[in-house]
Amino acid sequence: MSKNLYMVPYDFTPTSQKALEYALHIGKLVHIDIKLLHLVSDKKKGMAMKSKLDEVVKSTNCPDGVEMSAVVKVGNIFTDIGKIAREEKAQLIIMGTHGIRGMQRFFGSFA
Repeated sequence: MSKNLYMVPYDFTPTSQKALEYALHIGKLVHIDIKLLHLVSDKKKGMAMKSKLDEVVKSTNCPDGVEMSAVVKVGNIFTDIGKIAREEKAQLIIMGTHGIRGMQRFFGSFA
């Protein structure tokens, strides 16, 4: 039986680190695979960011039963996170935001 995959968009900010910590907490309760996702605007930036993201994976102490990996893709956070999550067959996206403005920008206006 395969484990559920939870995707964590990660941009090296304290907010994305909190989202990762939350995913790891869930992982203690339910064994999951965690995939960190970092989006870049062009492929040149992707190589450097992939090694930086791999360092986050290596330095993270995962609970028993939790496996973590990382992927860097070219894309836009507002249009491509959901698309990539579907492609990767993620059951859940765990991400932080910078207050209500960040949510409005991601989901659209609440009006």
